[in-house]
Parts: sequence; C-alpha cells; structure tokens
Amino acid sequence: MNKKYEFTGETMIWSNTTLKRIRYLSTGISGGWIEKEENLSQEGECWVGDSAKVFDSARVYDSAKVFGKAQVFGKAQVFGNAQVFDLAQISDSVQIFDTAKVHGSAWIYDSAQVFGSAWVFNSAQVYGKAKIFNLARVMGTVRVLDSASVSGEVQVHGLAWVSLNAKIEKSEDIIVLHLHPYPVTFTRQTISIGCQGRSRFGAKQWKITDDVPEKTEELIRLYKPILSFFKKKLPRTK
Repeated sequence: MNKKYEFTGETMIWSNTTLKRIRYLSTGISGGWIEKEENLSQEGECWVGDSAKVFDSARVYDSAKVFGKAQVFGKAQVFGNAQVFDLAQISDSVQIFDTAKVHGSAWIYDSAQVFGSAWVFNSAQVYGKAKIFNLARVMGTVRVLDSASVSGEVQVHGLAWVSLNAKIEKSEDIIVLHLHPYPVTFTRQTISIGCQGRSRFGAKQWKITDDVPEKTEELIRLYKPILSFFKKKLPRTK
C-alpha cells in the first residue's frame, strides 16, 4: 500500500495525548494532527486538515474530511463522504457517514449517528442513541437525545429538546414554544418542559396536576393551559 501522508516531526500535547502533525505527500501541504496512523486511513480520499485533531481510537476513512478546529476522539468514526469541521466535536462511539456534515460548535457523543445528507450545526448536541438522517437539519441550541430521531427534510432549531422515543419526520411533527422560564417542545410521542421530557403514553406522561421543573404556583398556572391546548393541536401517535 502506497502511503499518502507522513508525519512532519511536529508534536503537541492535547488532552494528555501526544499528537503528531501530518503532511500530504503528493503536495507537501501540512495537515492536522493525529495520535497514530490508525486514526487516519492511508487509503481513499479521507483527510485531516488545518488544526483538526483525531486521537484515541477514533477513525477517519473512505473519503471523509475533518478540518478547521474540529476534534474526533474516543471510538468515533467518520467515513463515507462525511465532513466534520469548524469547532465541532465528535466523541465516544459516534458514527458520522454518507454525506452528513457536522460543523459550527456542534457536539455529537455517546452512540449517536448522523448520516444520509443530514447537517448538525451551530451549538446543537446529539447524544444517547439518537439518529439524524435523510435531509434533516438540526441547529441552534437544539438537543436530540435518548432514542429520538430526526429525518426527512425537517429543520429543528431554537431551544427544542427532542428526547425519549420522539420521531420527527416532517415539520408538522414538532411544536416548540419559546416561553419563559422554560421552553416547551411537543412531538407526537413526547412533551418536554425545559430539559424534562415525558412520554405522551402510559402512566408517566405529563398531567395538568404535575409540577413543572420548579415547584411554584406561577409555573403551574403558566403551563397547565398550554399543555391542555397543544395536546389537542398535535395529536399523539406511536
């Protein structure tokens, strides 16, 4: 196998790990930083550029690109034609593949997956076993977690908290109310007040008698009519 890159001899300490700078042999252009050759395949069109860092047991292969100041670490994999750039962080057992893009200050961790032609950007976070795919766009300060999924051509933005088994396949599957002090996110499977998500099925769903995140009469008065109204506006489905 012919090698496409070599180490320049430059090193740096990052997160208690010694990283080595790489150089593309065909052009002589210096790239980003990796811990060891296993982090970046010598085959295919994959590349780590700029000040990007790939370390631990993370792998970049096929035609994937990691650049800017992005970081890929843990046991994460970036492959296919995926791109990770800007200040994005990919960690743990995450997989980013197909033509997916993760950028801005987005952070993907745990066992989450981003694939298809999906984008995750701004300060969005995707974690747990969540999946973002197809042409979905997840942005802003959105959190997608647990076993939730966002797909189709949906754009999820703002302060949305998509959790549990929520399934967003089209724009009609989610309503986000930017209320003070806690936003409310309605999906057909879940309702979240702030960062507290509950199923719309079974004994643990929100009831109008429940306390919301803080036990105050003011908050109970605020959220009680909202829950009642939007439960009717967005019918639940499994």
